[in-house]
Amino acid sequence: MSEGHNFEVPPKSHEPQIIEIVLEKGEIESAKILEGYFPVKAIKIKDDGRALFKPSMGEFQEIRKKLFSRVDLELLAFELDKILGFNLVPPVVAREIGGEKGVLQQRMEARPYETPDDYELPDLVGWSDMVDSEEILKAAVFDHIIGAKDRHGGNFLIDIPNKKIWLIDHDYLMFFQKVGYGSDMVRAALNRDMVDISGDIRTALENLLGAIDSLMLKFEGGESAKILLGVKTRTEELLQTNKIPNLV
Repeated sequence: MSEGHNFEVPPKSHEPQIIEIVLEKGEIESAKILEGYFPVKAIKIKDDGRALFKPSMGEFQEIRKKLFSRVDLELLAFELDKILGFNLVPPVVAREIGGEKGVLQQRMEARPYETPDDYELPDLVGWSDMVDSEEILKAAVFDHIIGAKDRHGGNFLIDIPNKKIWLIDHDYLMFFQKVGYGSDMVRAALNRDMVDISGDIRTALENLLGAIDSLMLKFEGGESAKILLGVKTRTEELLQTNKIPNLV
């Protein structure tokens, strides 16, 4: 699910809003099960590139007795990232394909840090040295405020040429378990002593706090509402302390 590919849109169309339109309305040329990641499908959009489709009825939804929707959490993560302006979560939209409802997300030109044994990428050991420090700090802030409990090498991508991080697979990451693995992003920031919040990141958090009530109306009820309450609390705490806490 993490394998990267080009999303071929015109140069002026790299803005998330325009990519969202392509994802929402683009003609589906083909849809194939992504090997090793059933029921995720690799989607080819006519003239405009590739994406990944995740049906809303996934295994974690069934295990948790429908306490949350994969669709809601993927969309929520993207909305939070958009408001923050961090550009960490690939554009994603709700869409129905082949009679299945789910989310369609841009497939990025990036590589996974952690992959199945058959696809090990030993050259990516030490991933934090291959991305900009600002990317690590933004990703650590993002994971802290959403309460990410399982951010490991299998659910983030590294764009080595651009020294960039992409955060993926939020459908169960925010609802994994009460005490989980934690976040590699937060650990990397702590290891580099990059915990102070100021400047643009502080402004981004202030913007998010101002938009929380609107998000609660958009994602009302269920697990999304609980997550947003946690986001609000942690954002307020960050703005008070100006520091990512060491909870690892």
